[in-house]
Amino acid sequence: MPVDRSFTVTGFGTVVTGTLISGSVSVGEECEIFTKGLKGKIRSIQVHEKEVKTAYAGQRVALNISGIKKKMLIEVML
Repeated sequence: MPVDRSFTVTGFGTVVTGTLISGSVSVGEECEIFTKGLKGKIRSIQVHEKEVKTAYAGQRVALNISGIKKKMLIEVML
């Protein structure tokens, strides 16, 4: 998923948004930022502001990720 936005929500942590371009993603799965090998775990998913357990290709999603700080993402995106 190409990330177009990242931010921190107090009490929840890092959130990234983008459009899932293939496959699916589910709560509890491990994820990776490929360019740096950063790994995290998906804590929650929202699709159009509604909480879901799984998101699918083509959907606009927001992923709350544990184990990756926004600061780490900014370094990757530069």
